[in-house]
Amino acid sequence: MTSVKRSRKSIFFLLGICLLFIGFLLILYFQKSILGLGILLLSILLVIWSNENWKYKLFTIAPATLLMLFTLANSYVWPEIYLIPEGFKGNIYVVFNQEQGKPKEFTGLTRVYRIPENGILFTKFSANMSADLGEYYYVSKSGIKTKISDFSYKNLSSPHLGESPLQDNIVVFSPPFLNLVNGNENSEGLTFKISAVNHWGSIQTSGFTSAERIDSVVQLLAEARKQFRYSE
Repeated sequence: MTSVKRSRKSIFFLLGICLLFIGFLLILYFQKSILGLGILLLSILLVIWSNENWKYKLFTIAPATLLMLFTLANSYVWPEIYLIPEGFKGNIYVVFNQEQGKPKEFTGLTRVYRIPENGILFTKFSANMSADLGEYYYVSKSGIKTKISDFSYKNLSSPHLGESPLQDNIVVFSPPFLNLVNGNENSEGLTFKISAVNHWGSIQTSGFTSAERIDSVVQLLAEARKQFRYSE
């Protein structure tokens, strides 16, 4: 009877190793983070439950645990605060992964994007893959913050949005995606996010996310980046 139990626990160890590889592949090659993390956790539990020597257990568990922590750290969606000069109206652009961009700034675990007067921020931050956690504020010269109503896609189903805002209200509208532009021999690639801060009526008629506008935006950002680097 004892030998049968040991045999079963040895099977747990082998099954745990198999699941470890499956979870690893799901995370690295198929971007199935949630499923992969679940399988990794199960593999760790099976290895612990087995009757193998603790040295072998630790040797097996260590990479699985490190991979889980790495995946969780990279998949974390950072809350964001956009600090915009008071009175600014127009489009704001946050351009990510800029080696010579503005240093990363946090308030607790919240990213802080300080938008300059021209509306274009070049930042060292990597792209945040969710548009759901941003808050937008006007900031006066004395540092007083005033929250701007956000009428982005993420909020269109909210109860308080049963009615559209007044056409003259200043609001924020941001698409729920990032713009990715591949580089070529003449220019570097860009990853950026556009948000419109304006009267609701102006935002509705601007078409600021159309393909034609994006092409012109890329040229605008490329030129602004040259000037930014020169000013630094």
